[in-house]
Amino acid sequence: SPVTTKQMGHILGVTPRVVEKNLLILEDAQRDELIEVKNDLNFSSIKPLNEAIAYSNDIYLPGLTKDINRSLIFLRTLGILIENSEGNIKSLSDLNREEKQKITSAIIEYASIKLDIDPSKIVEKLIINRYLLKNEVINSKLHDASEFSNLLNACGRTNSASLGIAIAMGDRKRSYQKSQEILKNYKKSLFKSLSWIHDNQKIQQKEYIQYFFGEEIIPENIIGTVSSMLIFENSKEVDLSKPIFGLAKREDEDIYKVSGRAHEKIVNKGINLSKAIRDACELSGLDVLGGGHPPAAGTKIPLDKAELFLENCNIAIQRQLQTE
Repeated sequence: SPVTTKQMGHILGVTPRVVEKNLLILEDAQRDELIEVKNDLNFSSIKPLNEAIAYSNDIYLPGLTKDINRSLIFLRTLGILIENSEGNIKSLSDLNREEKQKITSAIIEYASIKLDIDPSKIVEKLIINRYLLKNEVINSKLHDASEFSNLLNACGRTNSASLGIAIAMGDRKRSYQKSQEILKNYKKSLFKSLSWIHDNQKIQQKEYIQYFFGEEIIPENIIGTVSSMLIFENSKEVDLSKPIFGLAKREDEDIYKVSGRAHEKIVNKGINLSKAIRDACELSGLDVLGGGHPPAAGTKIPLDKAELFLENCNIAIQRQLQTE
């Protein structure tokens, strides 16, 4: 489905609305019967369901998040046959409408009690539009556009862009097979990076920001992804009231790649990382480009300017909070 994968990552989102040019792309794809859009639960459609719930980046459920065993017990209490005929845990795509409705109701009730928030707020996160590529094998790793996007992203992040392009152009043999190992290793790298950060308490705090250095563990090609995952994994070590900045040294250069990420809660209060990074560069006397979006932005800075730059990021965020 070359047409529908062109801007897959931009079409997808955690809200039901698709905007601007992406809507036109989606309409073209629907008219040509290349894509189907349906409401679904905001979990991976291909992982075992207990793993999908436990490791969701968007849905935080105290007692279930990061615990696949408790998530499995939770699912079994709902009276749903959770194993398939081969004895494996079903994925979301294996469930029928009635089973999904039971899970939806149970999660809304569970989260309402555990988090003491309005059910409508939970529904906003829990129910999404899922985009299914009609020319792909049903329930395959390329059927769900979100999973397709993850695969393309992994190829791009690991200097294997040519494989991603070949897959987007229709290669389901050699390129697709090679990409599976790349995706597996990419996920391992992310897990290793997060474990290293937590096990070694690498996140440092200033009054208005938090930051970490990738050192010899986290390369520049995944520093942004790791920063995003830290914001969305609901770890006690990450303060969601502050943006986080990850710094990774560029190979063979005395330069840090900087990736900043902010949770939507503080973006809604006026935090704009794109502006903060530009302001910090100016305050640091750096003639470098920086930018992005309010929740995600980045730049590149000399190694010997890192501490100065971070302090000026702290100042820039402080100013934004004072003017909100």
